[in-house]
Amino acid sequence: MAEAQAQNHTPTPFLVVVAGLVLAAVLAVGTAPWWRDTTVASQVAPRIMVVLQFEVESSGNLIVRKFPGGELVDALNPDESGFLRTMVRVIRRDLGAGANVDSMPFQLSAWQDGRMSLVDTATGRSVELRAFGPTQAGVFLRWINAEEGRR
Repeated sequence: MAEAQAQNHTPTPFLVVVAGLVLAAVLAVGTAPWWRDTTVASQVAPRIMVVLQFEVESSGNLIVRKFPGGELVDALNPDESGFLRTMVRVIRRDLGAGANVDSMPFQLSAWQDGRMSLVDTATGRSVELRAFGPTQAGVFLRWINAEEGRR
């Protein structure tokens, strides 16, 4: 009995071209970070930068001070400071409960393109503040504007 065999009608050159395109796409995605010119970004200084410490009073208020020196920048009641407290806790959670990092400052920077970032000096972690929306970023913008007014 003659068995009907299914024949592959896909031409081999077509498969080679498709495989080549897939390989090129994978290589392009995998090596894209190496193509970027990071020297420009690393040399750009922030438009303005202020170094701050956060401390919680027994009343629950969050006190914001310039570092070093301890000049009072702001005092936030618990209703205003919930977002900031949570963010600091999340950034520093990997340091463990025994680490004395409460006195370590944060670096708040405003960039030429309108971005704002907060860098934890204890962990080196950086947070883009615009990602949290205008209400949350507004607190940080208030501190940036106050620092600009002093200069």
